[in-house]
Amino acid sequence: MRLSLAAVITAICGSATTLVVSDPGAAHSAPVDVPAAYQHAIHTGPLQCPHHEITPDFIAAQVWAESRWRIDATSPGGAQGPAQLLPHVFAIYGADDDSNGVASPFDIADAIGALVRLDCITASNLRAAGHPTDPVSIAAAYRGGLTRVDDPNLRKGVGSVFTNAVPAQ
Repeated sequence: MRLSLAAVITAICGSATTLVVSDPGAAHSAPVDVPAAYQHAIHTGPLQCPHHEITPDFIAAQVWAESRWRIDATSPGGAQGPAQLLPHVFAIYGADDDSNGVASPFDIADAIGALVRLDCITASNLRAAGHPTDPVSIAAAYRGGLTRVDDPNLRKGVGSVFTNAVPAQ
């Protein structure tokens, strides 16, 4: 059964949050808990962006898909932290969002803040180009750039995170 992101991901609130997304490499979907350390940034980060598509649910799904909540994640291509941002991208969109004196892609608040800013700009650019700003399009542009947003293989990969989820039991 295919459901919209809003219908599949439970509302992020309170101390216990369960996010239900699909692992593209798994045989089935399973609920994924949003770690407490991420809750504040996921709740407040999207408030920076005027686009209604950039929600706590969307950001949580992206972070889970990119790093499975791993703060120390580093990809073979050099992407870093929970949002898997390349250093040159973090240099543009990163900031010291938690006011600890250091802006780092490995810091949860800084990574999520940068992710939200990048997604917000991406949504603006997609909209300006007359392209839909659905979660799959934004995530595809995030992963592959605006020029690859319609690549069927890229869309299939990122789309599975948002469309193959199952409701929490």
